[in-house]
Amino acid sequence: MCNSRNITGAEKLLLFLARTFSSHFDCTIVMPLDGRLTQLAAEAGIRTVIHEFPLQYGMFAPYEGLIRDIEAYALSPGCKEAITLLQDERPDYVFVNTCVNVIPAIAAKSLAIPVIWHITEVITNTAYIQHTINTIDRYSDLIICISNSAMSPFLGYQMDNKLVLFYPSWNHEELNLSEWQSLRQQKRMKWGISENEKLIGYISSFLTPEKGADHFIGAATLIGEAHPEARFVIIGERSIKGSFVNLGV
Repeated sequence: MCNSRNITGAEKLLLFLARTFSSHFDCTIVMPLDGRLTQLAAEAGIRTVIHEFPLQYGMFAPYEGLIRDIEAYALSPGCKEAITLLQDERPDYVFVNTCVNVIPAIAAKSLAIPVIWHITEVITNTAYIQHTINTIDRYSDLIICISNSAMSPFLGYQMDNKLVLFYPSWNHEELNLSEWQSLRQQKRMKWGISENEKLIGYISSFLTPEKGADHFIGAATLIGEAHPEARFVIIGERSIKGSFVNLGV
């Protein structure tokens, strides 16, 4: 996605993996546009290529005509552009990040380039989930899932030989633990929260329904009734007609 103001968890994990892989491979991240991820990649010495490919969100929420649309993607100008890019770059492997990035996987497999498909979300269990599972199976050589929940939709489809569970990680030094107390005090002062009040937070790059903000609000209502000293904050962005607005409650 590569937004200019924020970075998603999937993007952070992709950058972390690229930095880790760089000790063994020459890594290049293909991104749709310049943004926060490109800035951080440049700081880490990771080469980037700007090229936008259409995303297929039906891979996350499968529907009846998904296979037909995937086949159309394989014949689309976007897929031809991906093939040309791969022919120019000549990678040994293609690492596909998230389930909605179908075109890079199709393009790589058409050139017999091994595909590692990185699943960072839990695919919605609709009546047509087998369309997504079969597509990922068809266009991958290895499927890496970041959690048991992300892996669960793939179980029972006779593809255990290519499924790998690989939990997310991070650079502990970048957490800047020594600054936490100061940052805590600054935020509490900014939001008008005293030291004797308990602050409970919910943070997400984007406040989509799947992130469970409604569950947090429901819990906050119950906790707030029993503990008047409790305070709650929601931090994230939500989409409104193609634009984004900050939310803080």
